[in-house]
Amino acid sequence: MDRSDLQTLPAPRRVLAVTAALGLAMLTGWASGCASGQRSISMLKADGNEALFLEQSEQAIEAYSEWVSRQPYLAEARAALTRAYLQAGRNGDAREQAEIAVRLEEDNREYLDLLAEAMYRSGDEAALVALLRMRVDQSGTPADYIRLGDFAIKLGTPDEAEQAYLAAARVDKGQTLEPQMTLAEFYRTVGDEAKETRRLRMVLFIEPLNEDARTRLRELDQIPGPGIALMPEEARPAGRE
Repeated sequence: MDRSDLQTLPAPRRVLAVTAALGLAMLTGWASGCASGQRSISMLKADGNEALFLEQSEQAIEAYSEWVSRQPYLAEARAALTRAYLQAGRNGDAREQAEIAVRLEEDNREYLDLLAEAMYRSGDEAALVALLRMRVDQSGTPADYIRLGDFAIKLGTPDEAEQAYLAAARVDKGQTLEPQMTLAEFYRTVGDEAKETRRLRMVLFIEPLNEDARTRLRELDQIPGPGIALMPEEARPAGRE
């Protein structure tokens, strides 16, 4: 049946005919792939994921590389290959794939994280810091500031990390959990229990039943009962404590 024949069919039968044709085309492609011994895209992804989980880096690289060769403009495939290269310690290759993934989907937070990690492991600190600061200047989302803070810690500059995390909370205006919890975890890392306690109380203002915050407050000899929650300082009107 050709296109002219389809146009003469009533609409319901036309839909069924087109659906059947698409199904036949997909089945034919699948059969052709099986006949040639070529794995389907879904099989490549599944095989790569399993190998990555089992830390079989070379097998993951092989599966993901074929996926990339068949769908070169799919950022997801590039990111998967990046993870495999990172696991294998092939940091330069990981960076190359991550850069392509970010170009394809520049606002994807996960892909930016992968690129930053590849740069860090490659030892290119100058390029890493430039990338992180550029992202902050361009969009300045809480996630951008948190990423900057996370890598500041890795680079041994905790003061810069604190400022980045505080900036994330300011941009967020005390509305969501992540900046407050990130600050609490940071203060725990540096041993500042007073500031950690304060931020955990702010976590409970946003999410009163947050069990991580409540458990940690008990460890700090605080009772997470009524009245312990504290409005995030970034959400308060100027001059209010």
